[in-house]
Amino acid sequence: MHTFQLAAEDYGVQHDGVYADGAGLVGPLLPMGGANFKNPFTQTSGSAVAYEDIATFARPVVPTATKPGIVAYTDSVTITYVIGGEGKAAPLVLQLTSGQ
Repeated sequence: MHTFQLAAEDYGVQHDGVYADGAGLVGPLLPMGGANFKNPFTQTSGSAVAYEDIATFARPVVPTATKPGIVAYTDSVTITYVIGGEGKAAPLVLQLTSGQ
């Protein structure tokens, strides 16, 4: 999740403080273009298997991934984002947000 957060912040720096409006824009900024960013349970990489975009942003924000091991990214009209993750059996308690 932290690696994905670093890529999200990198996107924001490259775009004058505007965050990506989807995980697909962040993925290419991961090390090696995301090739090494793998789901720890399936050892697969890429969108929908290692990370995914969650379109709905509501308060309180709880981006819940759809499969174990996936990192979930959700944004609020490019102003802020929240990154969450799915453990083997349940969502992770830790959430990463912009500015942390």
